[in-house]
Amino acid sequence: MSDTYIYKQNDPSNKAFLLKEGNVTLELNEKDSFVLNGPNLLFGFMEPLLLEELGSCPRLLNAKIDIDSSCEEIPPMEVRWLLGQYESGFSICKTIAQILIQLDKILIKKKDRLSAKEHLGHEYCKLYAEMVDKIGESYNKQRYPWLEDLYSSMVVSVTYVKGKSFSSLSIDSNKSAYEKDFQQLDRYTKSYSSGAYVCQQGDEGNELYILRRGKLKIYIDNHPITEIDKSGTVIGEMIFFLGESRTASIQAIEDTSLAIIKKEDLEKILKDSPNFLKTLATNIANRILHHCNAIEKLNKDLMAGVSNDSKEKDELRDLRTAISNLYMKHKDMGWLYDLFDDLSTKMAELKIK
Repeated sequence: MSDTYIYKQNDPSNKAFLLKEGNVTLELNEKDSFVLNGPNLLFGFMEPLLLEELGSCPRLLNAKIDIDSSCEEIPPMEVRWLLGQYESGFSICKTIAQILIQLDKILIKKKDRLSAKEHLGHEYCKLYAEMVDKIGESYNKQRYPWLEDLYSSMVVSVTYVKGKSFSSLSIDSNKSAYEKDFQQLDRYTKSYSSGAYVCQQGDEGNELYILRRGKLKIYIDNHPITEIDKSGTVIGEMIFFLGESRTASIQAIEDTSLAIIKKEDLEKILKDSPNFLKTLATNIANRILHHCNAIEKLNKDLMAGVSNDSKEKDELRDLRTAISNLYMKHKDMGWLYDLFDDLSTKMAELKIK
């Protein structure tokens, strides 16, 4: 007997499921799928969470079980309640984290399949979009009339649109954020002086962190990867829910305050903030939505083959010239020189003269 579909992509997503025994296969398409195992696996929660947040979210994946597996529906009214309970809420977050990890693996494999030239073309477009966005930030803040025409012409560029699209493929671009009930986290907050390490790569991942204030640097194998300074950013939640070892080291690079949440704290937190796990689960679900879109974009890129990158290089050169000309007219605008210098340095790294 063939497998039974529990739901299919684009189906309504107002309920969830309990896999009582066996396994469930989740499919993004015919070639991209993975299996999650029971028993008592709570799944199908990510789309109802996104439905509540976004107002519309059909099923992102197909879900099917074989003849030896069994599951039952969880009605919509119970979805929120389960996320507010310690055991079930943690289990739901763990399943959603497992789905994201599997999509991570698919995304990485597809990115590795891109040719070196295609990857370089992506980097050209991403750099162009990054610089245009910086110009846009200055224009939106200051409303310089002399900047409007340049910015308006650049945001409709195909290179800009492609750059924004390729930037969305970044696996770490959607960090979770927790912006509610900050006052409830006071008792869990710890301060770190500049230079202190919060955790080391390889440590047990038995706690997650929420940045209250300050700035952190993330290292993998002693190499700096990124910096985090947005208040409310959640760090380490995937490792926390999956019970794995730390994959990175975290260092405070200025005086920093972090809320440190351990698993044994969750019951107390849920009493004060019933939506705590729901918020984290929704944030991870948003990253799953991002990954699904990114994988589909990469599939199209892989089918289309390698593109000609000469146009992207020319547009970067034109952008550099435009910024230089603006600075010559407005030398009191030091940020223009900094932008020119930043763009020139990054173009040199990409070997664009």
